[in-house]
Amino acid sequence: SKLDIQSPEIGLELHGNIQIDSSWTLDLQGNWRLAGFEFHPMNGSVAATGPLMDPHLELGVQSPADIRIGADFADLLENPQWTAKLLAKDVDLSTLIVDCPKIELASVKGDLAGSLENYRGQVVADGTWDTFQGLHLESDLAGDLLGIEFKSLHIDYQDSSAQTTGGKISWQDIFSWKGRFLFKNVDPSG
Repeated sequence: SKLDIQSPEIGLELHGNIQIDSSWTLDLQGNWRLAGFEFHPMNGSVAATGPLMDPHLELGVQSPADIRIGADFADLLENPQWTAKLLAKDVDLSTLIVDCPKIELASVKGDLAGSLENYRGQVVADGTWDTFQGLHLESDLAGDLLGIEFKSLHIDYQDSSAQTTGGKISWQDIFSWKGRFLFKNVDPSG
């Protein structure tokens, strides 16, 4: 079977099988693309396997970054819940998000869980922002369709560190930040 949905902003092409039995077993693979919605054009792969009520999903961004998400869903049609692992390497956020500063992430690892309305989890990343090479970030976060709230965010750079509580990023005003920051051994002159 094949499914092909295309619009100027979004595209999804799937092929594979859905076994019509008591569990409606999925075995689907395909590709997706996105352009617009404050994102630069990107594309990737998608695969869904397992029973329809509790499927496993693999989502990959192939261009302009290398991002992999593996997610397990539970009770998909009644009370959807999910857990996911995020792995990324060599990601420049400015090539993904319009109006985002150049933030290059050498590696990102995340463990997330949630529902269709919200999520929470931990993310660890290493990367570069402007002249600050060798940044290390650890965060406990919660999010929804409106943005991300950082329960804790800790960034280390050489002998310096920055920590925030109550930090937020709004998706309504792309990449707008607010929060309380505590800086240690930071030289603002760069």
